Amino acid sequence: MIRNLLTLSVFVMLSCQLPFAGADRKADFQEAYQSYQRAMGIGDTVAAMKAAEKAYKLGSKLYGKKSVNAAKLAINYAGLLSDSREHKKAKRVLKGKLAVMEERYDEHAVDLIAPLMELAKAEFNPKKPQKSLAYFERVASIVSKQDNAVFLASKHEEIANTLIRIGGRQHTRPYFEAAHHGYASVLQPEDTRLGKSLMQMGLIALQDNNFKAATEYLNDALTSFDRGGSMNASERTVRELLISVLSHENRHEEATAHVQALGEFTEGPPSPVYTVPLDLEPKQVRKMRGNAIVVGFKVDSQGFVSSPHILNSSVEGLNAAALAAISQFRFAPRFVGGKPVATTNVDYTFDFREQSSIEQAKEWGGLMHRATSCCGGSRQIYPRM
Repeated sequence: MIRNLLTLSVFVMLSCQLPFAGADRKADFQEAYQSYQRAMGIGDTVAAMKAAEKAYKLGSKLYGKKSVNAAKLAINYAGLLSDSREHKKAKRVLKGKLAVMEERYDEHAVDLIAPLMELAKAEFNPKKPQKSLAYFERVASIVSKQDNAVFLASKHEEIANTLIRIGGRQHTRPYFEAAHHGYASVLQPEDTRLGKSLMQMGLIALQDNNFKAATEYLNDALTSFDRGGSMNASERTVRELLISVLSHENRHEEATAHVQALGEFTEGPPSPVYTVPLDLEPKQVRKMRGNAIVVGFKVDSQGFVSSPHILNSSVEGLNAAALAAISQFRFAPRFVGGKPVATTNVDYTFDFREQSSIEQAKEWGGLMHRATSCCGGSRQIYPRM
């Protein structure tokens, strides 16, 4: 999420602090910084990177390399470098900037969050994450000192989502848990921020194979997302997850309400909402590669499959596995006149010609990954004086 553009008063304050700077240099800096703001406002990261670099270099000359203003400009530039995976360059830009900020601000000041977050991103190494995680922990410590549960929750959530983006998903659990604790303590059940947090907790429960807890979290999340009369992406994802969890637990009848809810807001023929990979031995997996099996069947009003049969197959020895798998699928049924109806002559292709069998087997994990990407982070735009 990109912060609102700073007001012109920022530049008035900057000008007042530089009575001896050349007018041209000040004008060049202000033009570069305004260009950075405009580019960030429209999401043009390429232009923002160029403008941020220019503003940082010009600002360092105006304020001095060891000034707080220069440090804040460096943080803006380094953040874009890290987002572009130029981590080494980001570390060089950030060198010494935290010390400058620490001299100006108290050790628990929220102003230290931005440099700590950018250092954590720039320093992250999946094999040796300790240094990066220490910066994240300092951020968590700072926000814990603030008397604002939503602020605490949002920053912990930002840390977790940042870790996901930089490849540190395995370190996110304590931050998602802290975020949920904060949101749950003050937000109403209908608040979508709480819904997203409940979804994350459901995913954590799934990682622990705690299907009962996952179901409870996801059902609570529906309260936040279900608005009636329409279906947003978050509600759809939660219902898909619930269908997967309930079907995995053989609680098929409980899954039906979610299957039919998806069908009501899905146009076209019945679409799969719960799938299972073919149950194959390693040697059979190798045999499937480059082949495909097309199965025909009927989908009833509750999304169950019946009368499966082979329509076409280039690997007949695995037809039985395909029929066994399709029988466990659930489909979002067609709706006619506001009611779910059965559909005949539906087909599904187990296609290993382009997508590998390993990728198909990861459909469960893919669903979880799609859900975890629902919540984005944000970055402070400096300077704030």
